[in-house]
Amino acid sequence: MSAQLTDEEALNRVASYCSAAEHCRAEVNEKLQRWGIAYETIARILERLETEKYIDDERFCRAFVNDKFRFAKWGKMKIAQGLYMKKIPSDVAWRHLNEIDDEEYLKIVSDILNDSRFLNLKSFVHHGVNRYEHSLKVSYKAYKYAKAKKLDYIAVARGGLLHDFFENSSNAKAKERFFKTFTHSKIALENASQKFNINALEADIIVSHMFPINSIIPKHKESWLVSLVDKKIGLCEWGAKFKYQACYLSNFIVLLLFNSIK
Repeated sequence: MSAQLTDEEALNRVASYCSAAEHCRAEVNEKLQRWGIAYETIARILERLETEKYIDDERFCRAFVNDKFRFAKWGKMKIAQGLYMKKIPSDVAWRHLNEIDDEEYLKIVSDILNDSRFLNLKSFVHHGVNRYEHSLKVSYKAYKYAKAKKLDYIAVARGGLLHDFFENSSNAKAKERFFKTFTHSKIALENASQKFNINALEADIIVSHMFPINSIIPKHKESWLVSLVDKKIGLCEWGAKFKYQACYLSNFIVLLLFNSIK
């Protein structure tokens, strides 16, 4: 049957095939080869299909990742292997695979990010940036570390986001702001407990993040992680004034210390 197809017939049949469901370039190429279509003709058909958007590996990748993650409950590496078998370019594959973490992270912390009082942290300067931005960076960076280390990344994401959940008084004097350095972790925990359903691990993450500046020692590896990442991010924010030397140094220190924690 396949050997008797004209170029136009092959194009029409494979276009219908692509219209019925999402397919990648490699799948269509394989089907055309099974039909016995000449390689030169296949190249022309594939180019035509891509031009007319019947096939689009970027679109296919997005749909594949979404389907396997949401419905098939595949893990990230299994999805990556599936995309490799489909001959999806690695840069395209990982661009969409990395969105899994972003989407999951946002789902974990959506109630906090949408809270009006938390959004108000944008009004307060913290390490040269606003407190909302600082908290978000600490939370997301620690969340990524926690997933890699197979820790409780949900508690890390939420506790990390709320670690500086406090407001400054508009007329606070320098002395008051200084002493708040030592006490704000307790204030943040009190505020977080009033607004959100905080578990024991998240509470420890929040209240101990200033160790050793205060005397509350982290009880869990997740708490140590957020405390170290907070210091790393803080050094990076301050270090922006010094061409990022502090940021490079803080990366090294955080990795060294965290990997030494048993």
